[in-house]
Amino acid sequence: MGGSNPYIEEVKYKPATKKYKVTFLPSGKTIEVDPEKIPYGHNGLPGSILDISEGIKAGLDHACGGVCACSTCHVVVTKLLTQSWMNWMKRQG
Repeated sequence: MGGSNPYIEEVKYKPATKKYKVTFLPSGKTIEVDPEKIPYGHNGLPGSILDISEGIKAGLDHACGGVCACSTCHVVVTKLLTQSWMNWMKRQG
């Protein structure tokens, strides 16, 4: 793990319990992530996109080690997840 960013409040999260898929672009490589095999790499939070990328050597460019300090890595969210997020935002008011 790369450390922590003192300017961002630590987020409490529940790790995934079911397998899920991640597609890395521009290669188009899709992998199935098994939460029982996390962590995959040594940067970012265990199970993060950066962690998975490091584990499969996908070449996700990053400079800070996964502490949200450099903004060199980029994530594109699919329409399905975006729709879920938009619905959640509407319910929040």
